[in-house]
Amino acid sequence: MNPITASLLALLPIAAGAEKLPVNGLPNHVVLELIDDSSGQFNQANIGFEIVLGNSTATSDLTGCVEVTLNIDPATHTTDQLTLLSADVQAADVTLSGGSPLLGTYTMDIVNLDLEMATPDPPGLVIPETGVFDAAQYQFTIVDGQLDGLVNSSFVGPDPVPVAYDYGAQNFTGTGEGSGAISLNPTLIDSGRQFYEVTAEFPVIFTQNVEDDSVPVPVTVIINGTIKATGTTYTYLPGFPQWAADQGLMPDSQAAFDLSPTAPNEILYALGFTSENAPREILTITPEAVIVAPQAVITREDVELQWSSNLKDWERIPQEFMLAGNSAITAGTNLDDSIGSGNRSKPYFRLAIPEETSGE
Repeated sequence: MNPITASLLALLPIAAGAEKLPVNGLPNHVVLELIDDSSGQFNQANIGFEIVLGNSTATSDLTGCVEVTLNIDPATHTTDQLTLLSADVQAADVTLSGGSPLLGTYTMDIVNLDLEMATPDPPGLVIPETGVFDAAQYQFTIVDGQLDGLVNSSFVGPDPVPVAYDYGAQNFTGTGEGSGAISLNPTLIDSGRQFYEVTAEFPVIFTQNVEDDSVPVPVTVIINGTIKATGTTYTYLPGFPQWAADQGLMPDSQAAFDLSPTAPNEILYALGFTSENAPREILTITPEAVIVAPQAVITREDVELQWSSNLKDWERIPQEFMLAGNSAITAGTNLDDSIGSGNRSKPYFRLAIPEETSGE
């Protein structure tokens, strides 16, 4: 048999793997922390007063966290759902003042402002291909805070009148406006779980008329800004039986060459392939090198690049013989990165599941 042909046909797993044991946790659940954004584009609320004495605005830094659930597809690293469960967001205290010698003046402090977020009609929907969503699906409520100050104007009398408004007693409620976005960045794979760095952006706007005896002149409060928060979550990767069923294969078909003539199903599963993108050849073997063909997939399990002199005794290629990448290809490796050996002192090569990890 031609050595190159024999090498390609020898891509057999050392042992059939099994599904990994479940681990504790909440897949698709994440607490997103508001980022510290020095650019001023995110997590700064513009708070404005529209008042007969003269409008004014101030900027308040937002901090806190948002709790959400997703519906992650590990095959595409996308979600079609984003449901806000709760939030605990605080706005830094600000002072707004304005007026004129003719109309009078005011100075008001907004302090201890606390914001909650929810999805009135869950689940919140996301366009999975782009991560874009309609921000109007979400509700934002100011549940705590005080508006304190003084109004000094002939509109309210000869003496300054104190202002004392409690947001906790009369909540402000608003919705998102425009489009928000969520992105999922796959990071590591561990114990059968694919982890993601999640980043979400929520545009927010409130417009509320304050009509209360504690506020001596009519005030319209406008609050707008964009919340940006990030966190980490995971989803379970399908074990081989589930993966095989999704491809229309038998659950015990690890050693079969159903999807590629050069790689058994177990290797295709471990490398992150499906029936839609399984390559005909995974290894490219030339007189000078052995290269793992670049592919736009993330490996699900540990795999080794091995060699043999006799098709019986196999071992991992020593790392010092690698031109690029590692001969021990760990779960979570992007096969777009170069992996290959420049040593051809042995004639046969394969990708295989390491013995010590198979069957976990």
